[in-house]
Amino acid sequence: MKDEQDKSELISMQESQEIRLSFEEGWESIEYVTPLGGNMFRLDATPLLVDVEVAYGDIIEAELQANGVWRFCRVVTRSPWRHWDWILDKDFVESPAFLAWQQAIEAHGCVWERIFGGVFLVHLPPETDFDPELALEQIIARQKSPVKPDE
Repeated sequence: MKDEQDKSELISMQESQEIRLSFEEGWESIEYVTPLGGNMFRLDATPLLVDVEVAYGDIIEAELQANGVWRFCRVVTRSPWRHWDWILDKDFVESPAFLAWQQAIEAHGCVWERIFGGVFLVHLPPETDFDPELALEQIIARQKSPVKPDE
């Protein structure tokens, strides 16, 4: 048991790194992963534009090819985290409301990714009941409500 605990502590201390990962023949991308030993990796970001359903936190198996590219084999374990995604307007992404929303997301232990400027992904740990959609609606509603001066 102690050896397994030492191994998991070692794995959790390792930092995310970039690898070249191929999900289909002729297409590869740089992906952020944490090596877990052997051919196993935890995805530390969600791969986009792939025809395989994978997300942040999934444990995958990949095979190293002669050209240095890792070829995706399978999802070993799905992440217990819940995943949300939006395509957001540039004006909103540059607004104080977006910053407030990001802060609310982080305050609940969630992880977010912003890709291509307006693709926004949120990953919620299993222990949170935070609803990012509701939080977004509340922030937008507050922003639209006129502020009444003190009388």
